[in-house]
Amino acid sequence: ELAQWIGTTPETLSRTLHAMEGKGWVDVDRVHIVVRDRSRLSRAAGERVAQ
Repeated sequence: ELAQWIGTTPETLSRTLHAMEGKGWVDVDRVHIVVRDRSRLSRAAGERVAQ
């Protein structure tokens, strides 16, 4: 459902989330996505983190 909601394929979403997990930015399981490093994730997305 999430992949469809954001306009991508389940495979692409899975690869992307697991790459982010490998970098320590998020933890992923079948139900939850937990952001572990908001600063790095925001920088990677090209956004500034509000201080």
